Amino acid sequence: MKKKQIAESLDRPDYLSQLKSGELEYFHLIIQKLAEHDYQGMNQVAKLEKLDLGPVYKVLEDKTIRKLQNNETMRCYEFSLLIDMFGGKGRGSGVEAADRDAPEVDEDKLRTIYLELSGMSFSNKQAEKIIYYLSLWKLDHFYTYIFDRGLRAYFNERYEQLTGKQDSDLDIHEIINEVSIAEVLEEEKLLEDYVFDASGGSLSQEGLKEGLQIEKTGREEAEKLFVRLSKLLQRNPLDQRAVAKAMKDLHMDRRIKMIEGSGIAGLRDYLQTHAVEGAGAVMRRFGFALPEALDESDREDALRTINASLLSQSQSFEKGLHFLRWEGVLDHELIIEEGHCYTVHGDSLLLMIRPIEEVEHFLYGLYPLTPDRNRFIVTFLRHYLEQEQFNRAASAVIKHYLDQLTGPVRNSNAIRTGVLALPVVLIVAIMVGWIYTLTLGDVGEGVMLAVAILLFGEAIAARNGFSMEVRAENNEAIPDYASREQGVLKLGPMVSIRKGKEAGNVR
Repeated sequence: MKKKQIAESLDRPDYLSQLKSGELEYFHLIIQKLAEHDYQGMNQVAKLEKLDLGPVYKVLEDKTIRKLQNNETMRCYEFSLLIDMFGGKGRGSGVEAADRDAPEVDEDKLRTIYLELSGMSFSNKQAEKIIYYLSLWKLDHFYTYIFDRGLRAYFNERYEQLTGKQDSDLDIHEIINEVSIAEVLEEEKLLEDYVFDASGGSLSQEGLKEGLQIEKTGREEAEKLFVRLSKLLQRNPLDQRAVAKAMKDLHMDRRIKMIEGSGIAGLRDYLQTHAVEGAGAVMRRFGFALPEALDESDREDALRTINASLLSQSQSFEKGLHFLRWEGVLDHELIIEEGHCYTVHGDSLLLMIRPIEEVEHFLYGLYPLTPDRNRFIVTFLRHYLEQEQFNRAASAVIKHYLDQLTGPVRNSNAIRTGVLALPVVLIVAIMVGWIYTLTLGDVGEGVMLAVAILLFGEAIAARNGFSMEVRAENNEAIPDYASREQGVLKLGPMVSIRKGKEAGNVR
């Protein structure tokens, strides 16, 4: 059996590397696009491969429709607002200004940033990754926006601490007109920290004379750097890049990190609280008719109106369906590190998904023809997006094939059981017919009795075969599942179907 050979081979650590030449690259690309929440990319791969993702798209459409019906905020509202701020050609129309003269940011990069920005478990780790991306891609105007937001928040926080006033939302220059920069930045502490850092933290280890000289030199350097930073903060408009560099020169790394984190949190909050503007961007992008009466002062009511409008329009034209799928892909909760699909022995497929490091899931079966392979892959993708967990998706795929192939498998079982039972039934029928003939002397009736017993016995045998439990191993086209975690291979789950009853049990 091909599936048994694959299961045995999976125990070899180098097995997957041996299958590289038989990889179906398009599956890897689709999984990659799903991991990146990139609907357009996934759709493009499917078109190039002439792969019909209709069942997959139906899952995505239904998911978004349910969200609209439940009046949930679409993730694409926030993402579209981010595009309008940094990537859209019409930047600035009704959205907070970034740098309107800066080059547009590629949408794929904005999506990567948005996914970090919008995660449920947003933390310093996500903020650090965003700053890393901004540096990697040289998105200076985006960093400037973040730093400006964070610096303003920091100055307002210090202003409140120093004055006792609450809920201030002042410009930096308004603050330094009331409170000195030295007070806001805690100049004396900054100078002491700089001197300590400049000495390598070893002032107490030096001789008195040498230690005093190091301290004097370090303080003079720090004072010059502080004066330079103060002058930069008094400029209008501020040069945030220059301010950030001056802070770094003054060894204010921890405050810079705090300012960056505050700026990113501020952007996240802005996207969440201005979803109405983002919804308008979505409607313009996909050609929806904007609601005529929209009270933007009542955010919840405005979103309810927009969602109802999108629900009524989205299913009536092609671009509307693309919107539903776009949101569905953007909103999925799949955890995917990588995915591959290999041809094995020329006629079987082995599908592998690695959601996280050192955990691998496998699904494999016999699919010799291209249409069979495409159906298997589409069936898996559909259930994977529906279930959002591989083991549940695997059970659903196995059950799907069991449902499809139950009839042929049962018929095969009935024929096989009948053939196996034939010798025994035939012997019994002949013996009974012979005894009947010897006892009553009627050859014709004896033959008829023997035939009747033969037919009845075969019918019972066939019925027993038809009623047998149908399991994945009964047919090579019913896929099997395996998983490997930290090098340990486990086989299962299995889904079985009994006659007249779908067990659907995972074992």
